[in-house]
Amino acid sequence: MPVKRIDVRKGMRLVFDKDTMVHFVQGYGRIHVKADTELVVTGIRNDIVYGKITATTRSVWVSYDDVSAEKRLLGHTPEGALPPDDERVAWIFKDAARMADRLGLCKDFDRLVDALGFPGRMRTWKIVSENETMKATLEVEAHSRAEAMNIVRSQVGVLPAITGVSVQKAIGA
Repeated sequence: MPVKRIDVRKGMRLVFDKDTMVHFVQGYGRIHVKADTELVVTGIRNDIVYGKITATTRSVWVSYDDVSAEKRLLGHTPEGALPPDDERVAWIFKDAARMADRLGLCKDFDRLVDALGFPGRMRTWKIVSENETMKATLEVEAHSRAEAMNIVRSQVGVLPAITGVSVQKAIGA
């Protein structure tokens, strides 16, 4: 059977087409992986793909035949699906944000939604900007630090004239 050629690059995420056994790079042994398990490519040589399975810390090697390009990239809305900011699914993110607040998982939740490009928790951000003669402090409601800066820049227009801008979460937010 000919080897299927997919455009594989270092850092690319692949998935296993079927349940298979993969070999450890260092030392001896194999591990069983299930179909749709994710593999992060660390190298390519001949007909072999080297990588790390996200569920383990060990490096493995596998044949090109056993892997394929990820069917859908994380953080990308599949064709025909509702985008995360659509009101019909936005309630899920709002509920998840409230649950993160209750369980003390705010930092983890914020990192997760930022990495996926989903709407995060609405927070109060304090924008402090100062130079030798002037200090401005503004509080803005936004989902992220970048969004807070964009709101201030677009509505106030003062920040470009003032140096030393810093952004921080407001106390009690």
